[in-house]
Amino acid sequence: MAGLSPSAKALVIAAAAGKSCRCGYSVDHIMVSPEPQYSPWGSFCVLFMGISTPPLKLKFVCRNCKSHLMTTQDPKVLASFI
Repeated sequence: MAGLSPSAKALVIAAAAGKSCRCGYSVDHIMVSPEPQYSPWGSFCVLFMGISTPPLKLKFVCRNCKSHLMTTQDPKVLASFI
């Protein structure tokens, strides 16, 4: 969650209170990564043109067991990934 602003990080931690993966990691652990999901046009802009676009949603996934912890579409959280 290094890419999140402090206010966005607080929103994510509050939304995922009590949730953990099979390994026991919570959303604020270093082994849990946010995976942005873009629209097809947004993916094209990011991959081929190098233009930053906001993602449609963020999926928080454990890097060890690949468990999905939560998904967010909160505009305040998504704005920190531009």
